[in-house]
Amino acid sequence: MDIKEIIQKYKTAEKDRTFPFSEWHRRDVFEKLIQPFLVDMGYNPDKINYDDPRGVVEIEIRKNLKITLPIISLVDAILQKKKEYHSISQSIEDYVDFKDAELIRLDEFLTRSTEDFEVLSSLKVKYDNFDALRVRVGGDEFILEYGVRRKIEEYEEIDEEDEQTEISGKYIIEWKEAGKGKIEDIEAYEFLADVLKGIKKFSKARKKSIWQKIAEVKIPEFNEKARKGFLEYKSAIEKARKLDEEITEIDRAIDRLVYELYGLIEEEIKVVEESVWGDKFEEMYGKLPLKEEALGLSKEVEEWN
Repeated sequence: MDIKEIIQKYKTAEKDRTFPFSEWHRRDVFEKLIQPFLVDMGYNPDKINYDDPRGVVEIEIRKNLKITLPIISLVDAILQKKKEYHSISQSIEDYVDFKDAELIRLDEFLTRSTEDFEVLSSLKVKYDNFDALRVRVGGDEFILEYGVRRKIEEYEEIDEEDEQTEISGKYIIEWKEAGKGKIEDIEAYEFLADVLKGIKKFSKARKKSIWQKIAEVKIPEFNEKARKGFLEYKSAIEKARKLDEEITEIDRAIDRLVYELYGLIEEEIKVVEESVWGDKFEEMYGKLPLKEEALGLSKEVEEWN
């Protein structure tokens, strides 16, 4: 019998509360049916005395199946969710054709999408280089910033709470304001924020001021075609975000049931969790459901299918 058929048989038995355990103490039944099933789900059948007439086999198998079958359901669900997640493109260029788009200067883009945009006057007389651009919202204002990348070893101390300091791999990016104005088109702002993340090369011309280098950066025009594509992109990103949350929820439920299968107490679980998650321990341990919640989720995912 195929393992999937066996699993389905016991799922049905679990649902109907009719476990065919009466014959499981027999050696021939155990070797032909039960032993292969237990091996497939990682159980060591050698530790069971299948000749025990008091039904040790029944007790041990029943106990493990009540945890293992929900784990199988959750694993099936997470594989399905991950497949769906990976089928969603999260690249803006798959929704907005940058190669076909008309490019305009960043200063022109800002004039169209913001009201009363003002450049920091000092940038017009400074000739330093920069490595990145970003935009953020401050109240009802649209703030454009430029970033200077430096190696982490150049810093004696890093304030990770500082919004103007960003850790990026082996580097620190120090963000400085370039200008600001009132937001006139929120979708244009969000579009620009995504586009700037993908721009890596900027002018290093010595005779150009910081602002001249910023202003001449080329941005796809945010016309109706680009807007439509960008809204499709936003929808895809939101769908991917929700799937990612669902995957984490299922994954944590699986972890809880695995801990239960191995008989770990909560203090032992915390030790394992801390060794796995490190700095993210509190966040991820907080997402670990109770056993009853994990079993409840396994029933929910079976209904999805």
